[in-house]
Amino acid sequence: MEANEMRPEIISGSVVGYAKKYLPLMNRQSSFNDESHSTPVYTPSEANQRALLEEIVGLLPNRKKIVITKFLIRLLRSAMVLHVSPPCTENL
Repeated sequence: MEANEMRPEIISGSVVGYAKKYLPLMNRQSSFNDESHSTPVYTPSEANQRALLEEIVGLLPNRKKIVITKFLIRLLRSAMVLHVSPPCTENL
């Protein structure tokens, strides 16, 4: 994507929005007992979520200070829960 002269900030913002929309684990707060968040109507399987998370990590810009730290921490937590591949976890 970067070859098309898209700014990394735009790529990052789009990837963050997509992840929050399609990865249910990204919308949970640190407390899993919190009942105030509604569950999504459609919950993809763990395998689908794992594949999607690995693709999202691959799309993130490599430059520092482009992606919000809070988002990266949530991605890492989701990656650990979904048991993604070690290279994907290392990229986070």
